[in-house]
Amino acid sequence: MTKSEFSRCLAVAQNMDVQLIGTHEDVDIMGYGLEDFEPVTTTLMGAAEAIRWQCLQFNGAFDQEQVKQVSKDFVVRNKIRIHGVGSDEWENNCKTLDMINDMIETI
Repeated sequence: MTKSEFSRCLAVAQNMDVQLIGTHEDVDIMGYGLEDFEPVTTTLMGAAEAIRWQCLQFNGAFDQEQVKQVSKDFVVRNKIRIHGVGSDEWENNCKTLDMINDMIETI
């Protein structure tokens, strides 16, 4: 996961209007902090659910120390990879598509 992907995931995790329960049932993310955890590929929503689960405190605030630790596990140790909507690949493809559409409009 890249830093920009983590930022997107964190923004979704912190938005309490977004329902995240059960969004990563197809991929087992839990245990990502363990040394022998094999990297997995999931969606932005699945990663956001794991972030919310790990970092949300009972008072509704996010534990910043836990956010740093999760960022280390997700980004630095590259334990979680994002695919689909919200991934850098998706974002770059959208920008390319926008550029192509702009070129077509000028022709």
